[in-house]
Amino acid sequence: MLDNISFNRFYNVNSKLRQMNPISKILCVFIFLILTFIDSSIEFNLILLIFVFMAMLLSNISFKVYGKILLGLLSFIIFIFLINFLCNVSIYTSMLFSIRLILIVFYSSILTLTTSPDELIYGLERILSPLKIFKVPVNSLALILSLAIRFIPLVFEMGKGIIKCYESRGIKFSQLSFKAKLLYLKSIIIPVFVLSFKNSDELTDTLCLRLFDTNEKRTSLQIYGYGKIDAYILSVHTMLIMFLIMKGMY
Repeated sequence: MLDNISFNRFYNVNSKLRQMNPISKILCVFIFLILTFIDSSIEFNLILLIFVFMAMLLSNISFKVYGKILLGLLSFIIFIFLINFLCNVSIYTSMLFSIRLILIVFYSSILTLTTSPDELIYGLERILSPLKIFKVPVNSLALILSLAIRFIPLVFEMGKGIIKCYESRGIKFSQLSFKAKLLYLKSIIIPVFVLSFKNSDELTDTLCLRLFDTNEKRTSLQIYGYGKIDAYILSVHTMLIMFLIMKGMY
C-alpha cells in the first residue's frame, strides 16, 4: 500500500540541482507554484511539464523514483476525474486539475529529493528572516517545519511496519478488496498516531536535555553561496513570469 511513496526522501546524488543554494531552490518552487495557477491553458501547463522533465534530468535521480511518485498519484487523479464527472465538470477542467497536481507534486518532490532537511530549514530560515521585524518566531516555525519534514517518512515507515506485522499473521493486504482495506485502515492509523506521539515526546525530552532554545541566536555549520546554476535557473523562472505578463498585456 505504501511502497510507491517516495516523497520527502533525500537522495544524496551529485547533480546540478544538488549543488544549488537551498534558498534559490525554495524560491524556484514558490515561483513555479505561481506559474502553475496563473495560466489556465493546458498548452502552457504542458510547457511547464516539459520544464519539470528537464529538472528531473538535472536532478540525476533515477526515473524509477519519479515513477513511484506517479503511481502514488494515480488514485488521486482517478478520484478527480470521478468527482468532476459526477458534478458534470468538463473533461478539459479535469485534465487541467490533473496536470496541475502532477506539476506541483513532481516539482516539490524534486526539491525534497535533492535537498537535505538541514538545507531546507536553512533556506526557510533565511527566506522568512524579514518577518522577525514583526516579532514572528521564525526560528520556532523553522524548527516545526524541519521536524514535520523529518517525521513524514518516519510515519510511512511505521505504517509499512504495521502492515508487515499483519501480513506475518496471515492477512494479505494486496489480496483484500477496496472495502476490506478501508475497514483495516483504522487498525493501521491508530497505532501510527500512538507511535508518532511517543516519538514526539521523546524528541521533546531530548531537546530539553540539550537546553535547546529557539529564542537564542543560532549559527549555521555551512554557509551556502550562489553559483552560475542558481543564476541560470532563477533567470529561466523569471523569464516564464515575464512571458505570462507579456501574454496578458497583448
